[in-house]
Amino acid sequence: AIAMLNPAAIRLFHIPESQQTAASSFHSSIRNSRIFDLLARARDSDTAEDHTLTVERPPAPPRHFLGSACKFIYRTDGTPSVLIVLTDITRLRHLERMRHTVNSAKAFVI
Repeated sequence: AIAMLNPAAIRLFHIPESQQTAASSFHSSIRNSRIFDLLARARDSDTAEDHTLTVERPPAPPRHFLGSACKFIYRTDGTPSVLIVLTDITRLRHLERMRHTVNSAKAFVI
């Protein structure tokens, strides 16, 4: 179940108000298999996990993220939880493509 969502995550995943509560299921709210994989790896590991992923919400262009997740004890009853932080790297990816294009063009300059 979701314990907490910040406003940016609600906007990114278009989560309806009825699913923004702590009792909501993560799977039904997020619907992104790459994030589920990140969650599972962090839950089953004692180290932080990082993973790049793409979130597509047509008609908007896809956005690229670095997802970082780690397991920690959130509740007083000792139940392990997972914290997921998504860092938007869309602009970085765009700049990398531009650099690659410029470097490729330089190879043909005589």
